[in-house]
Amino acid sequence: MYKVTKPLKYLAIFQQMLIPFVSKPTWCVEQVQATNEYPLCGFKTGSIEWDKLGIPSSNIPKLMPKAQAFSDVISFSILLYFTIIRVFLKKATKTAKIRTIFISGVLLYLITLNIQEIFFHGSKSRMQPVLAFFILFFFIRILREQWKQIFMVVFDSMQIMIIIVAYVVFFSLIGFIMFSSSNQRYNSVYFDNIPKSLFNTYVLFTTSNFPDIMLPFWPVSNLTAIYFVGFLLVGLYMLMNLMLAVFYNSFKTRVEAKINKYEKVREEFLQQEFEAAGATKPFKDFLTINEFEAKYGIRVINSSEKVMHLLE
Repeated sequence: MYKVTKPLKYLAIFQQMLIPFVSKPTWCVEQVQATNEYPLCGFKTGSIEWDKLGIPSSNIPKLMPKAQAFSDVISFSILLYFTIIRVFLKKATKTAKIRTIFISGVLLYLITLNIQEIFFHGSKSRMQPVLAFFILFFFIRILREQWKQIFMVVFDSMQIMIIIVAYVVFFSLIGFIMFSSSNQRYNSVYFDNIPKSLFNTYVLFTTSNFPDIMLPFWPVSNLTAIYFVGFLLVGLYMLMNLMLAVFYNSFKTRVEAKINKYEKVREEFLQQEFEAAGATKPFKDFLTINEFEAKYGIRVINSSEKVMHLLE
């Protein structure tokens, strides 16, 4: 039964991946519920007020809120079924059971929200897209593995990230001391207080506000360029490249460790098989193709060899 219905799980996952492209934004649904009007969320409506918003649109047809809620109820119900049935079909560990209970609770919550929206005209929750992402994160193994890999690489590179944060904070404090409004020589809003100084220095680190942030101070003293240019030279061209190198080295180390672990498991398996073959009389260090297929249930395709040596 599980194998027969398994394609439904893939359809439900695909539906949840597709639904963000054809669903109305939450702000649009809330506006409809508040005014009983039907704006087309970015399409030309003929209404001057709505058209003045200038909301960009892909012109992809959008589902009505109730139709989207109905499709979500079906897909979440299918995923709930597979979440529960997997515990009974497999020998689940205690951690897996706790994870299953948590995911089942989230799915029941999402199903309840959508039923409320269909039958009781409930409002659309802003948390639903976030929770739906975590549901996909749970069901798609490769997505979990890649995010785990990224998280571990970032964790291994925490030292260089702390150095960069300290560097930005240090220069933001220097900028506050040099260019704050208390200094009568300069009149700029970039360094009025410490929060503004932190934010604008962080934006400067990305070069998004350069040279705009420097221009108010340039006419007063050309030497102020040393602060901004020096900050970018060290931060952007040295620290950022250093962080990239650390990320690459951490990722490479983890990949090599994974390959070495696979090779170790392979060698241990072959050693066990060699010892088992040596216990037979007469001794032989090979298996015929027929013996190999019968022993391991693996069919050998397009092989010109009649034997498979265990230590190759």
